[in-house]
Amino acid sequence: MRPEPRKKDTPEQFLMASWVKEAGFGSILEQDFEPYVVDIYIPDLLLALEIDGPYHMTRRDEYRDAYIILELIIILKYGGIR
Repeated sequence: MRPEPRKKDTPEQFLMASWVKEAGFGSILEQDFEPYVVDIYIPDLLLALEIDGPYHMTRRDEYRDAYIILELIIILKYGGIR
């Protein structure tokens, strides 16, 4: 059971996904890593991209990051795109 609701994809996610596509990689928006979800996942690079906005919960994000890193996934965080 997912502890966090699926949110709508944001303009920032679409912008970042377009950059990934321009670089020649595919990406998945809102990828499940049960029980967590990452904003963008690039399977070819084992790379998760997180766009942190004002609603991110720091302690919960730390737990999520530690869990996903155990899956051998690298996480890059962005404080937001303007």
